[in-house]
Amino acid sequence: MRERFPLDILLSFLSFPAVAVDYAAYGKVAASVVRVVARIPKSNSTSFGSGVVLANGRVVTNCHVIPGAGKVVVMEGALGTEVERGPSDPAADLCVLHSLALTAPHAQTAAAHALEVGDEVVAIGFGGGGGRSISSGRVTALYPYRNGRVIQTTAAFRQGSSGGGLFDRLGNLVGITTFFKRNGADSAYFAIPVEWVDGLTATTDVQPNPHPFWMRMQGDQPLFLQVAAYEADGKWTEMEAAARLWTREEPGQAQPWEALSRALMALGDMMEGGAARLRARQANGYTGIPRQ
Repeated sequence: MRERFPLDILLSFLSFPAVAVDYAAYGKVAASVVRVVARIPKSNSTSFGSGVVLANGRVVTNCHVIPGAGKVVVMEGALGTEVERGPSDPAADLCVLHSLALTAPHAQTAAAHALEVGDEVVAIGFGGGGGRSISSGRVTALYPYRNGRVIQTTAAFRQGSSGGGLFDRLGNLVGITTFFKRNGADSAYFAIPVEWVDGLTATTDVQPNPHPFWMRMQGDQPLFLQVAAYEADGKWTEMEAAARLWTREEPGQAQPWEALSRALMALGDMMEGGAARLRARQANGYTGIPRQ
């Protein structure tokens, strides 16, 4: 079913001078990013978010964008298409919608595991209740999690951009923009890896709907998110404890040791903090790039 909606679709750009972006080229890529509208019958309300069109009539978005079992509409400009719910993994916050009636071009994908810290990326979505926005930035961290790597970036996006696309410098989709965490005037932005889409089952997940990994109680979140939250709040003792657990879970990775080093140095333990930094330099994934 296709309907007309009185929506003005505007294109705005949020740029960062550190990254040179060919906005004309990304304007073409942006057409694969659509607005997603979900009806929530129990509360008689509407949820707005973003989605990315993939091959074979699929649209990938975040599960928290389309809560419940109500009608979901994908907007292409002012034209809306009701879509079917497909495979989902609520714990990963990854849901797929489906309709062969969509006319938007599908995004080309590339493996997120090929990304490196410092790579240029661009986030595209419908944030803030307005039109499509394009924001440039860089990859600041890559966290191994669930057979992929969660991407942290400086490419900013706002509420409403959840389910949008994170694209590499060649215009390939590498992640789905999912959540951000504020730290005073600064924010950290996170995208889940596009590889998770291929891991979804062929049918809709009928298991109980758990909270997405990033929305759980802090003690139930992945350790990299616990560490980030404690660091943002300046809770150095708690950060040290979480970082120590993280180094036991992933002793061969640099990020846990880097986090432990920062916590120890903030607590004034320069000797052990320096030892943790040395372990980070000897581990996998060490970049030597200062944390932003």
